Amino acid sequence: MNEMLSRFVNEALSCLIIVPATVLCLLPMKDKMKYSIKNVLPLFLGVLVMVTVIVSGATALLPVDPKVVFYILLVPLLLAYRVIVDADIVKCFATFLLSFTIMSFCKNYAIMCDAVIHPELGAPTFSTDGALIQLGISCAVTAAIAYPVAKYGSHLINGLPYRRVWLISIVMSLMFIGFNFTVQPVHYQTLYLNRVFLVYILITTLMFIMLVLMYTVFYFIASALLKAGKDKEHISVLEMQKKQYDAQQKYLEDTSRIRHDFKHSIIAIKTLADDGDIEELKSYLDNYIDTFPSRSPVRYCGNYALNALLCHFEEQAQQHSITLRLRIDGDNKETALTDDELCCIVGNILENAVNASLMLPENNDRRISFSVKADDASGNLYIVAENNFNGKVRCEGGHYYSTTKGGNGIGLESVLFTAEKHGGTATFYHKNKVFCSDVVIPLK
Repeated sequence: MNEMLSRFVNEALSCLIIVPATVLCLLPMKDKMKYSIKNVLPLFLGVLVMVTVIVSGATALLPVDPKVVFYILLVPLLLAYRVIVDADIVKCFATFLLSFTIMSFCKNYAIMCDAVIHPELGAPTFSTDGALIQLGISCAVTAAIAYPVAKYGSHLINGLPYRRVWLISIVMSLMFIGFNFTVQPVHYQTLYLNRVFLVYILITTLMFIMLVLMYTVFYFIASALLKAGKDKEHISVLEMQKKQYDAQQKYLEDTSRIRHDFKHSIIAIKTLADDGDIEELKSYLDNYIDTFPSRSPVRYCGNYALNALLCHFEEQAQQHSITLRLRIDGDNKETALTDDELCCIVGNILENAVNASLMLPENNDRRISFSVKADDASGNLYIVAENNFNGKVRCEGGHYYSTTKGGNGIGLESVLFTAEKHGGTATFYHKNKVFCSDVVIPLK
């Protein structure tokens, strides 16, 4: 009975490794929490108690490997984690696995210490000393890496939408978890044969160093991809603006030429009128009218960069038989957004709307409604868009992904990131076959 109780207590202490593991899971998700810590704590404690009781009870009463039971019971912990964070499921799984990868190394180092203190035992069952050492090591490691995980991890979670990159992280974590699971000795006495203990220490340490190096490289590669995506987005906006600036410059040059030639044209018209050659006069006037610029620049707002962008999309809408209704009110109000950020938000939303419209047949109802409005009463800038689409969506956990081949949906993720960066919100949803975008940014 005493032995059974001892095993129960030891396994219960071993399960407390879930506490630092959960902290590591939540740190990079600090900006994606759906609920406050006060509201999350009861759920976390409930899952912790459930896992602890089941694993400890199964180990004490049944001839089962506690590791197997523990890993099976991580599933409800993962589900609870998914409930409390507002992030893509692949990001959640990648973060969850990385946290328990680090904990698996902590367990191996605890096994080494336990093997020194109690060489007669085996890894499936920790001694009380070993369980406490495991908890101490895991808490120390968590404290040591908490700041970089929170700072740099949240940077990737907030801004990196590429699922394939996160899948690479999942594969890496599974490899390291598999390694740690495999090298754990069944009996501590095995470690005392020849130089097995030394090899165990060295290979575990080398693999841990490799883990740190691989995830450091992963961070820099992912950051480079994120920067490349941002640069591509900015270049796209600049190209749209340049196209409109060129069109405006051509309009000014054409009107300048017409004004310069106007005196000669009046003389020619008067001569034809004096001669009474009405047909020739009509022909001359028709040709003269054809030299006028086909379309004068439209002024939607006082922000020249934004106006150029709106002109670009208005031109695209005309070319593809899309009815585009633009309403810009209060664009001169000061917000925390730079002109570049405002143009990126507007450009991403309108580009998404135009691309969705192009998937509809030409004879279909291609409509886009877009408005920017500053409301002094609420102290917010509202950017609202609605567009028809074909009804096909890729939506998981409230996050939309591009339906085009190879699309990542980085545009809408970029809008969300920029809005939240300045204390605002960005909401995307669809009703029937209408896609809606609502962005709110606080005014200064």
